[in-house]
Amino acid sequence: MTDTVTVPLLSVENLKVRFATPEGLVTAVDGVDLQLGHGERLGIVGESGSGKSVLIRTIMGLYRPGDASIEGDVVFDGRRVLTMTPRERRRIWGSEIGMIFQDPMNSLHPITPVGAQIAEALRLHRGMTRKEAAERAVELLDLVKIADPRRRSRQRAHELSGGMRQRVMIAMAMACEPKLLLADEPTTALDVTVQARILELFDSLCGEFGIGLILVSHDLGVVGRHTDRVAVMYAGQVGETGSVRQVLERPTMRYTGALLDAAPRWGRDHQVLPTPIGGQPPNLLTLGPGCHFAPRCPGATDRCREARPALVAVPGQPEHRAACWHPIDAPDPAEREVTVR
Repeated sequence: MTDTVTVPLLSVENLKVRFATPEGLVTAVDGVDLQLGHGERLGIVGESGSGKSVLIRTIMGLYRPGDASIEGDVVFDGRRVLTMTPRERRRIWGSEIGMIFQDPMNSLHPITPVGAQIAEALRLHRGMTRKEAAERAVELLDLVKIADPRRRSRQRAHELSGGMRQRVMIAMAMACEPKLLLADEPTTALDVTVQARILELFDSLCGEFGIGLILVSHDLGVVGRHTDRVAVMYAGQVGETGSVRQVLERPTMRYTGALLDAAPRWGRDHQVLPTPIGGQPPNLLTLGPGCHFAPRCPGATDRCREARPALVAVPGQPEHRAACWHPIDAPDPAEREVTVR
């Protein structure tokens, strides 16, 4: 009998997602391979346009036929998401996979009270009566630390603060106790204090219920403090992946190092000023045959520009993989202490 602990909750295999545009075909996700274990937390980082959001929307199965050309495989809990019928996908949305978007105002219905929106998912996926679902919605709002949850459940999205709206989205995503939670920049529009509370809520709920989490963020500090592993994306590809400590303390790919250098941080006893990444983000319509970061990389050679490096294990660290012809020599990890839990 197979030990289910060793079987990944999610497996993404050679995933490619292309969009047709008036200018040509854009490959937004290019050959991505990822795995997520049960209860594991994975952070996905990278600049805007690197393919992070497209990746998790594809995992969720949000693209309809005609929206995009998709190749590869996404296997969730033993089932192939990309070959599911629309009805099969709707069955797992909310019940087994929850998603939290960046802007809750665009995700919540403007007229329906937030409690009724949470209750709708419970009635659909759990077969609860209207009264049972309404009571459970109040309990869920209390679970995500919304004060006076019964009164708030009767309010509409525009009557709540940004932090409260995001907590409602978390309650909605958690309503049916999913196995996997996908969070796409869930704290970007919130102030620093509210951000911290929302992220602590993720930690608490995922730990309590054993939920797998994929957290998309451009903030390396957030990923360092609230995930177990990290994948760094650039131009639709994963350039480095491993544990938070491996990647953020001892980066190997030069783009990862550049991302870290571009973030303000504290060393042992002084602030390290950020160094902006030179050049411009890549044009996905005109990518060359080599490493996509080569045009911006000060250490690039002809080999970098002519041939694309494979994602391979870092010597002595089989779980740490990077795609770089000229791996960087990482500085003292104490210089990166602020980034990691």
